[in-house]
Amino acid sequence: MKTLKKILWLAAVLLCIVSCSKEEVTEKVIEVPEGKVLVETEIVVDGVIQSKTRASSDAGSTTGDGLYDEGDDVTVAATANEGYELVKFYDKSGDAKYQDQSSYTFKAKIPQTFKAEFARKYTITVSASPTAGGTVSGGGTYRSGKPCTLTATPNAGYTFDGWYEGSTKLSSNTSYSFTVSSNRTIIGKFAVAKTAVSLIITTEREGESNNTYQEWDSYILFDSSLGSRMKFKIYGDTSSSEYYSGPIVYYPVIVNANTRIWYEYYYFFSDYGDREEYSSSSASSFDILIDGTIAQSLSKPLSGHHNKVYETDKYKISITVVEK
Repeated sequence: MKTLKKILWLAAVLLCIVSCSKEEVTEKVIEVPEGKVLVETEIVVDGVIQSKTRASSDAGSTTGDGLYDEGDDVTVAATANEGYELVKFYDKSGDAKYQDQSSYTFKAKIPQTFKAEFARKYTITVSASPTAGGTVSGGGTYRSGKPCTLTATPNAGYTFDGWYEGSTKLSSNTSYSFTVSSNRTIIGKFAVAKTAVSLIITTEREGESNNTYQEWDSYILFDSSLGSRMKFKIYGDTSSSEYYSGPIVYYPVIVNANTRIWYEYYYFFSDYGDREEYSSSSASSFDILIDGTIAQSLSKPLSGHHNKVYETDKYKISITVVEK
């Protein structure tokens, strides 16, 4: 008895499988009455078949499929929805008349199937930062799966730093290629070019003295092709007696290009009594700054090389500074 029940159960399962399979196949078969011609469409999105029986999808739609009397005029067409592109609409049989348009009109003669291939479109947005640094190209609208190449061209005085998406650096190369699969916003960043700059520094010392009096001043002047982008920042120390009330150098002293600046001073006066007046302002070091960033730090050049005190004394040196 148990064996019989088991056999009946297996037979029922097998019958269900067979009937279900037949039903699934039947759903895909369209009965074509005698004298009728069947025109079908397929929709494919990004290479994946979406429908063989429906005339629409999220990507787009087709019109004109159905049953026709032989000799009827038939117009089939495919239209992409927003955000998608119609890649190709063609007769699957390979008929050359139906290969490169979005719609076709013909007489119903034989069964035909038209395939509409859609692809998602994405926007690649590119920009330059700063805009004065250079230009970027390659942005626009692309189909999914298509290659995109971005190109950066620095302006004079700038170098290309890299391609950035948010805080992520994608590449340091001026050319960056990738396969499009989403909307993207990419920034090409430029930086001021780091160059070697030659400059001439001139210092002058002027002074006079007698038995009870000494005074001298130091001035500095430099020229640079960078103009206002380059500055000197001079550090030093100043000390004075309680009786002194004359001019004092206050450090740090900022020196602009092509501007003669007073940066050291010494004064001493004594009447051989209890009263002495003096002030001493002496430079100790200086920084060379480019765009506010220290490019080079040096100990005091030239000062201390003067061996002709109380006379006009001029020194020039040439140095090369490389931006950091």
